[in-house]
Amino acid sequence: LALRRFTLAQLEPYLFGADRLVRDKALDVLELRLGAADADEALRLVEEMRRKVRADLTPATVLVVLRCLAALVKQQQLRSPNVCQSVVDMALSLLMHLDSPGWEHASVELVGEPTAATKDIAQDIAKALAARPKQAAAVSCECARIVREHCRGQPSRRAAETMYAQLASARVQQHPQLLQLVLDASVRALRGFHSADTRVLPKLIGSFAIRAPGLQGLLELALETLEGDAGFAAQLEPALRVRIADVEWEARDSALECVGRALRTLPWAQTSGLVTRGMIDDAANALADPEEYVRAAAAQLLTAVVERGDVASVHMVERHAGLARDALARVLADSEAL
Repeated sequence: LALRRFTLAQLEPYLFGADRLVRDKALDVLELRLGAADADEALRLVEEMRRKVRADLTPATVLVVLRCLAALVKQQQLRSPNVCQSVVDMALSLLMHLDSPGWEHASVELVGEPTAATKDIAQDIAKALAARPKQAAAVSCECARIVREHCRGQPSRRAAETMYAQLASARVQQHPQLLQLVLDASVRALRGFHSADTRVLPKLIGSFAIRAPGLQGLLELALETLEGDAGFAAQLEPALRVRIADVEWEARDSALECVGRALRTLPWAQTSGLVTRGMIDDAANALADPEEYVRAAAAQLLTAVVERGDVASVHMVERHAGLARDALARVLADSEAL
């Protein structure tokens, strides 16, 4: 009852005040309030955000407006799908605009079906950024947050494809927070489309632009996909081998662990496509990796092949030149791998 009586007008001084901690708490209250709102109230919030941007284009106000719209999308996708889609289209338009050459001197080309209010918000924010281009990364983060919240529910193909394209952007790769938000949205979009877009997942896993922390989420999704799609292993194997050769030891470790975990937890019919001669070569070579965790992951992978594999796969391990007496002696002297 208290939340229902807490109007946006009452929250506004706290949402746009000078104290960041108070702003964050007010955003939490707004999100809870939106969970109990109807479609008319959602529409009023968008109109209020347009009025706020028109009146004040300072960076702090712009970022709070976008955060409010992200809360709206998170809480109102089912009750107000059209309003939320217009907000998502606005965010996608800004993301693509800020990634285009010479964006400072161009107007925003809006995609989808934005409303008059979201069109105005996008155009006003773009004008403000033209005068303060250093704020573009922060605005992109908030736009990516909006799309991520959209992808939690039923992501549109436009949102998914835009996020995939953003992952290849040099600008996105230069900003870790932005990259993580874009990656989170991409993973959620892939989950939403299930097997229809499994070809995208190996491409993302094999991209060196996605560092080890982001790779973890993709590999978790890969394991889920393997469980339901026996043909996926053959698509995934080349991408995993690319990351086993990564310069980041954490990525090498994660890729090897993914294969070992798949072999230990899923039926052989689902995972046999991962166990190629090249994968065995990579795992055997990784027993000499400078990082002990990578050596341990390689040992676990090879053990899983011997324990769970078919006769041909076990023979590949038994007869591998890299697993002769000297190599095994090194493993026995390695406490982590042992």
